[in-house]
This record gives sequence, C-alpha cells and structure tokens, in this order.
Amino acid sequence: MTKRVQFVLGLLAAVAAFVWAFRGVDLPALVRALRAAQPGWLVLAVLSVSLSLMAVVARWWCLLDRPAARLSGRPTWLVLVSSTLAAQMANIVMPFRLGDGVRLVAAGHTLGLGPARAASSAVLERVGDVLALGGVCAGVMASNATPVWARAAITRSSRLAAGVAVAAVIVFALAAWLGAKRVSVLPSSGALAWAVAWSAAVPATSALTNVLVMRAFGLPAPWMAAVLLMVVLQVGTSIVTVPGGLGVSQLLTVKTLGLYDVAPADALAFSLVLYLVANVPKLIALPVVMTWAGRSTVEAGR
Repeated sequence: MTKRVQFVLGLLAAVAAFVWAFRGVDLPALVRALRAAQPGWLVLAVLSVSLSLMAVVARWWCLLDRPAARLSGRPTWLVLVSSTLAAQMANIVMPFRLGDGVRLVAAGHTLGLGPARAASSAVLERVGDVLALGGVCAGVMASNATPVWARAAITRSSRLAAGVAVAAVIVFALAAWLGAKRVSVLPSSGALAWAVAWSAAVPATSALTNVLVMRAFGLPAPWMAAVLLMVVLQVGTSIVTVPGGLGVSQLLTVKTLGLYDVAPADALAFSLVLYLVANVPKLIALPVVMTWAGRSTVEAGR
C-alpha cells in the first residue's frame, strides 16, 4: 500500500509539473518550434546518447575489475549493456531509481558476481557520479557564461557540490588503497583510475547531447547553458523522484533556459524533444540487445 501511495503521489507530482511547464506557453509557437527542429542535429544527439550509455557501461566494467577475463567466455559486454538499458528504462516507471537494483541483481546472477562485488560497484558508481558532477559545478562556478543576476545562487550551489566532490575524491582514494591491498570486493587501483575517467565522460556526453539538441532548435543560448541544464536535471530529478522525471524535467528545463532569455515555447519544445531523444532510442534498442545477450549467454553456456 505504501508503494502504491508513493507511486500515485509521484504521478500527481509529474502531472502537476507538466501542467506548470505548459503554463503561459503559446501553443501555436510551440508547434512552430517543434516543426523547425533540424533532424540532422537530432541524429547526432541520438549518437551522443549512445556514447553516454557506452561510458556508463565501460565504467561499470572497470568497477567490476574487467570481469570478462574470469567468466569463461560469457558475453560480459552484452550483459552489462542490456542490464543497463533495462535499468534506465525501468527507472522511467519505477520511482527512487529502483531500476538500478534490478540491474545489479540481473547482471550479478548472469555473470556469477557475488552480492558484495555488485554492491561495491554500485556504491563506487554513485561516488563517481558525485565526483564528476562536482567537477562540472566547479567549472560552472568559475565560468562567466551564467547570467549575472543568477550567478550568486549558482555559485552557492556549486560550492556545495564541489565540497561533496572532495569527499568523493577521498572515498575513491580509500577504495584505491584498499584495492591495492587486494580487498576482494573492490577493483584494482588501475581499474579504479579508468572508472574515474569514464565518470568524467558521462556528464560530458550528456552535456554534448544538450548542445546538439539546442543546435537543432537554434536556441540563442551559450554552450554553458547546456552544461548548467545537465547539472540541474541531474540534481532536480534526483530530489523530486517522479517516474522517469517526466514533467519535472520539462519544468526544470523551461526555467533553466529562461535564465538565458529563451522563449518558453522554444524551451518547452526543446525539453520535449530532448526527453524523446534520451529515451526512445534506448526503448527501441532494449529488446534487441536483451535478445542478443540471451542467445549469446545460452551459446556460451553449452
């Protein structure tokens, strides 16, 4: 009953945010903005989403300490890609990012990982996200591309994020030290260093997707707006946990781009297409990849 209440409350919050995002938007202008989107840039944005997915999978592979060498020919990469896709799609309908738990259980069972190794990789993955996001926030804080009147609030938030990033560095350093001591549930220091590098690639590719979709709509906003939007969406959809961030992500996008004087209709059109670009290709690819991974696993087990 509690889960049902939480789901209903999340759904109501998503609807309320969606309605709020549409408030004051000129619908004919919204339609014109959607029609004006250039498909070539959107194709590049889809490719950028694929790069982001590959960065997430590569980081996970490193945090599992390159498990392919110990798995008797099992299709490690296919399992990691299919379980990551399944988790991301499950998070659209499941609140509180419960899809990530499904991913760990499914991949751990298929690849024969112990629960401690799977759990430690999940913790380090989140620490990597915090570290990368803190670094991005520090860059935003040092940049002069944000509006002057919003710079004070952005600077305060960025300082907090940078402080959290310092704590994440300490956690990673401790994990690297323990890994060097051959603690079995932690990756080696070399694998951990690669995981840090892939953690930086995750927000970079996400920001690149924002830039490409902005180009598709010809929005009059600097590239730093795409970076700031990435941070706002990451933090905002984590705090307000509604299924898939639907509604909340549109509202946050409209308000963030409003800082750069982007018209509400243009910002809302951008947010709707960005949501589709980020999710629809994965939804289409999921059954194909899962079928492929399933067949390869069966063949490897013969």
